[in-house]
Amino acid sequence: MISILIGFFIVVIIVMGVTFIASYFEYKNWNGGVCPKCGRKLEYFDTDSQGGEGWTCDECDYTTWVSYHNLVYKFWKNKLK
Repeated sequence: MISILIGFFIVVIIVMGVTFIASYFEYKNWNGGVCPKCGRKLEYFDTDSQGGEGWTCDECDYTTWVSYHNLVYKFWKNKLK
């Protein structure tokens, strides 16, 4: 029984870690709404069926998707200054 609980907690920690890392990379790719390639403002272009937002740069065709825009931005904005 204890080995099942330990396995369960390991799986939970792995899922939380992957989610944390994915949100970090989404925030870095979104770059505060500024294209990391050319420095122009990213423009919103679509929302997928699960609520992810698509952002693109018309100048250099850079595109990124942010799954949890508000959550990602609020969490990371003060941590990476």
